[in-house]
Amino acid sequence: MKITERIAQNSDYDFLWHLKVASMQRYIEEVYGWDEEAQENYFRGNFNPQEIHVIQLDGKDVGMYVYDADDDGESLLKRIEVLPEYQSKGIGSFIIKQLSHSAKKEGRDHRLHVFKTHPARQLYTRLRFEVLYETETHYVMRVQKQTDTGDGRTRA
Repeated sequence: MKITERIAQNSDYDFLWHLKVASMQRYIEEVYGWDEEAQENYFRGNFNPQEIHVIQLDGKDVGMYVYDADDDGESLLKRIEVLPEYQSKGIGSFIIKQLSHSAKKEGRDHRLHVFKTHPARQLYTRLRFEVLYETETHYVMRVQKQTDTGDGRTRA
């Protein structure tokens, strides 16, 4: 199993729209309600392939993420989506661990937000994210900081 990524292109529009519907419709519907036309208009209006990383498994497109490292020392995983048939196979964990490692190396705070109803919160907790605060619809989470115990070990 080889996980790679590439920057999206305009030609990825249909795949990325299908991915959003397949992976997020249920959760968006629970929180806001799903209006197909409104969702597609929003998607089309915010489609910026240069900021989207397409996740591939053995050369097949299976997901995407959008990641932003700003000038204030914060890295934000804005979105990560994996086709349902490829979830629970370690793909999301692999990507998030890579991004967390890069953020740590750069001295950045690595954050994300997740719908309160989305089961991915369990994954994020396993990957050492903690809830910083919550909004009406989301948890905002950050990778737990590790501290030196003074004896060569670290702890959260």
